[in-house]
Amino acid sequence: MRLLDEHLPPSDERRTAGLALLNQWIEEDSPTAGAEEDDEFFRNLDASRTSNRPLFPPELKGITW
Repeated sequence: MRLLDEHLPPSDERRTAGLALLNQWIEEDSPTAGAEEDDEFFRNLDASRTSNRPLFPPELKGITW
């Protein structure tokens, strides 16, 4: 954000919108954001596989996925 402060005029509306977008991305990238949706997504992938071997076993969460 320091880079934006240095190179964009402080009164620019685009600067404010850019900062808001960056803050949104930072929040979305937090480790807890969407954790439940992610778990459901991986469970659904494993459930729809024809193989009995899951690609995303719960014991490997945080290690390989």
